[in-house]
Amino acid sequence: MKTQITMTTKMYKEMLEKLFPPDSNSEQFGFIITGISKHENGHNLLCRKFIHADESCLTNQSGVSVIPDPRFVQYVYNAVKECKGGLITVHTHPFSNGSVCFSGIDDRSEEDSFPKEVELLEKGPHASMVLGRNSVDARWYNAKTRQIKPIKAIKVVGESGTKVLTPTSQSEIYQDETINEIHNRQVLAFGKAGQKLIQKAKVGIVGCGGLGSILFIQLVRLGVRDFVLIDDDVVENTNLNRLAGSRFIDVKNKTPKVEMLAKYGLEINDEITVESIAESVFTSKAKYALKSCDYIFGGVDTQSPRVLLNSISIQHMIPYFDCGTGIQAAVDHNIEHAGGQIRTVIPGLGCLKCIKGINLDTAKMELLPEEQRQFVIERGYIAGEDEHAPSVAPLNGVIANLAVTEFMGFVTDCKPLSRYVFYDFLRSTTVPVEFPKNPDCFSCSEDSLLGSGDSNVALPEYLISECLTNV
Repeated sequence: MKTQITMTTKMYKEMLEKLFPPDSNSEQFGFIITGISKHENGHNLLCRKFIHADESCLTNQSGVSVIPDPRFVQYVYNAVKECKGGLITVHTHPFSNGSVCFSGIDDRSEEDSFPKEVELLEKGPHASMVLGRNSVDARWYNAKTRQIKPIKAIKVVGESGTKVLTPTSQSEIYQDETINEIHNRQVLAFGKAGQKLIQKAKVGIVGCGGLGSILFIQLVRLGVRDFVLIDDDVVENTNLNRLAGSRFIDVKNKTPKVEMLAKYGLEINDEITVESIAESVFTSKAKYALKSCDYIFGGVDTQSPRVLLNSISIQHMIPYFDCGTGIQAAVDHNIEHAGGQIRTVIPGLGCLKCIKGINLDTAKMELLPEEQRQFVIERGYIAGEDEHAPSVAPLNGVIANLAVTEFMGFVTDCKPLSRYVFYDFLRSTTVPVEFPKNPDCFSCSEDSLLGSGDSNVALPEYLISECLTNV
């Protein structure tokens, strides 16, 4: 079982500013309240709130030790219990300029503190971090085995990409990635380091039709090796005009789209691993699988899956590339409007709800019980399963390729991220669109559901205040 920590770039920078003040060489202390995201490979501790212990919250502080006031500790414990999360204890070794590590005093202290946290706060997992000037180490407590184990990685997510910090205790056992010869031309573009970052990424694709199939094939060719594919549909005759990789034999065999793509992908690169889920994204199996992904792509054509993917992105702190196309044709079959968009949700920087990018009324109607759903379909409020919108492969290809380009830039840092790109089909132009964050958005603000993980519980209202002087 592997455990990692994820936080936003904003929190990481604010934490460093608090923990390494320019006018002090004393050890600093704080807590991070986390959400917990459990998946098949382990846990992800999602950093929600960093609480720095200033002088009023400490009973002792020097260059070699720091002790928090028990009242401050209890205050934080109460908050963790309310939001049903985990706890990371953070302190610094300010004189460590090389590879920082936990001291013997830290070891003895945590032999007592970790079991106490489990007793008072449930199993967690709970963790600890120690920061030096140029490095970090981290570990977590396995309540089942009563063992302290190293954290695999610390991911810092922001608009400039995902920076992975390797804890010093993991450096010696780090296994380097080999690069397949088929990617040599890409290495010339963004280097071996960029290619290795692509190969380490686990990508989920929801909706494996005209958009999703091209997304998958392009990502395979780019070098992504680990996939989760989710779509409950099978290959039909009317799909062959735009479903990349599909053949007549797939129509005859009624092959699930995810299985067709998995087989096709292995013919391109036999090093890939694909978890094919031929089910709705709303099933428990599908949602559970997505939690283990580093990135999610959406190629869906209805609103309710977008609501779900937007929520998963925010609550589990996974960047989400939302893709969509549309064609409006007149009665005489002349195209009046056509285009598509790629909108990238970065945890901490706003979501689709912030920009009114989801029709929430339509999404609710799509999820009505069958009898009520048929009622609203008959009255034209939403489209039925037999109503198909115009769709052509070239337009899907443009949007899918733009999305993979943004992904490539985000992962390798070879180009700045354009968070919202609109493509005008008739003018053959792309237009950047503003993607502002709504500070009052309940779905994605730091003080609501961002990083809430499996609990989906907002932070306690009293924790929103930064004033801890009288705790």
